[in-house]
Amino acid sequence: ALNRTEGLLCVVKDARGVVADVSLRVPLVDTVGFAATVAHLKSQLRSVYPGQPPEARQRIVYRGQPLEDSTKLTDLAAASDGAKSDALPFFLVFAAAPSPPADASPPTPVQTTPAKDAAPTQGAGATSGAA
Repeated sequence: ALNRTEGLLCVVKDARGVVADVSLRVPLVDTVGFAATVAHLKSQLRSVYPGQPPEARQRIVYRGQPLEDSTKLTDLAAASDGAKSDALPFFLVFAAAPSPPADASPPTPVQTTPAKDAAPTQGAGATSGAA
């Protein structure tokens, strides 16, 4: 799995089983000399995976464990040296697209304010009428 000259062969499987497996080699060191991480894998996946999913929506799973973006690919490769294949298998899961609840929140207090004004009037009238 660990080929220092060609990079790490990563086979990414769609957890939904909809998209065919995507194989790519990720360099072990980035352009400024840092060890390649899951974030590097996500970046490369965005350019080659169908639909070009943004990195923020990608969740990479390895051996049943979701990986942090900071996880070094070399650490994963070293841990799997006994593997019979020269490729590391990953699963790609997509997080739900972020919804804009922040935009929906401000109208709620505005709508609540008139309801509060109306509620005491109705409540007072109902209490007076009932008593």
